[in-house]
Amino acid sequence: MRIRCSKKCLLHSTESKIKPFGSTIVEFALLLPIFALIILGMTEVSLAIYNKTLVTNIGRDSARFGILVRTPRASEEEIEAFARTALEESLLFYSTNGTTISVIRPDLPTSSDRLVVVIRHEYQGIGLGRLIATLSGPIIVSSVSAMSYE
Repeated sequence: MRIRCSKKCLLHSTESKIKPFGSTIVEFALLLPIFALIILGMTEVSLAIYNKTLVTNIGRDSARFGILVRTPRASEEEIEAFARTALEESLLFYSTNGTTISVIRPDLPTSSDRLVVVIRHEYQGIGLGRLIATLSGPIIVSSVSAMSYE
């Protein structure tokens, strides 16, 4: 900035020619937690959707395992063990105490009967999921799969 004197001379201002980096660092420090929260939130939601997809597919696979024609037919315990093994191998955050598997099937199944597999899983999460579960209760991911016997 230049100032004109009454004597028609140019005086340079006393402002520093160094850029104000201090304000940039302060702005960055204020915005970093917000950006980190957004990224962690997106990661948490994508993991929850991933777990929901896996639980649905495992429920469907377990129902398919139970209706296949074989002698003898798969028992409820075998279907439940199949589902539990698939959950342990597939889910990133798996806990046995937060997961229930129910198998509903008729005693003497015919081709018109249906086998139902219900899986209920408590999503643990990596950080925000646990915080939300602490504040509002557990995040439940569930699946109900029903298939007709062959």
